[in-house]
Amino acid sequence: MTADRVTAVVDAPTRCPRNREPFFLQWHVTKRCNLSCKHCYGDYGAGGDESDTEECISIIDRYARFLQNEGLRGRIHFTGGEPFLRKDLLSLIKAARKHRLGVKVLTNGTLITAEIASALARMRVQAVQVSIDGTEASHDRLRGREGAWCDAMRGLAHLRDAGVSTTASMTVSKLNVDEVEAVLKSCHQEGIDRVGFSRLVPWGRGKDLVDELLDREGTQELFTDLLHHRCELEGEMDIPPRDPLWQLARGVPVGACYLARARHSAGGCSIGTGGLALLADGTLLACRRLPIPIGNLHEDDLGDVWHNAPLLEELRDRDRLRGRCGPCLYRFHCGGCRAIAYGATGDHLSEDPQCWYESEGLRARIRSFFKG
Repeated sequence: MTADRVTAVVDAPTRCPRNREPFFLQWHVTKRCNLSCKHCYGDYGAGGDESDTEECISIIDRYARFLQNEGLRGRIHFTGGEPFLRKDLLSLIKAARKHRLGVKVLTNGTLITAEIASALARMRVQAVQVSIDGTEASHDRLRGREGAWCDAMRGLAHLRDAGVSTTASMTVSKLNVDEVEAVLKSCHQEGIDRVGFSRLVPWGRGKDLVDELLDREGTQELFTDLLHHRCELEGEMDIPPRDPLWQLARGVPVGACYLARARHSAGGCSIGTGGLALLADGTLLACRRLPIPIGNLHEDDLGDVWHNAPLLEELRDRDRLRGRCGPCLYRFHCGGCRAIAYGATGDHLSEDPQCWYESEGLRARIRSFFKG
């Protein structure tokens, strides 16, 4: 390897977005849902404890003070259950916007009318994410209701026509992986801004689908195909690289991994570094897909939880990872999905069972390089 090549590897960017992205609060404002999805990680449906409008506005005020105290920019992701089942959702968004917080909404899309889409546009909501889990038949089967796909696509069309930034989100498993290209094609034809892809998390009702997780080879093929489509659609429709395994598919240089460790920074998932999840009953989580409580906003100070929760301390230290993730140099740029690891093994620090990378081969190449 030439001296120029060594310099290029060492100086490679860490690609760690944590310093650029606003801190987010993913707020599940209700447990109620009008669908019954087979892969739901929250097992939503019936109602339960949820704060009233006044309490919610108080939470928004407290969150804004937390951001100010921490010197952070912030946003709120309003979701559920199905967030539009709350009749006061637009009022909550308005309260958040008064604090100049960015707002995104995560929904199944079935309740979005032209009037709602226009209201979201007026309040300058940053984006609305609507779940699309395959072609019409597959989506309706997974979502537990005939007509769900048509309603969701209609909701996306209303948002698009109102000028709201749109995201379609697909949860991928063996049940629908063959329909990824079809989803991309239909969303591209409908003028959707971006399509995101998430892996099935075997928790909640999704725990019954653990055998439907893609294997390592299937996961690698999925991300390889998505990378191809991302390049192919550049400038027309985005495929955001959110999953930590994107770092492997994109090929982060080895030197960047060392640099990330030296800087005590971490790429991949934002768990423990970029935001928190808040449930309708006040429970705080490091990630909505990792069902281990770290506090309750009705009882605990948000700043105290953020700085002192033991689970967050564990998640921030990638040297604590176990299994194949433990010795992997890519743990500082990837780290695997802690929620999938937990759902599959019961250990949030265990290896990501869908990762296809063999770290021993990488370590051998590095040892060979430095010896040579």
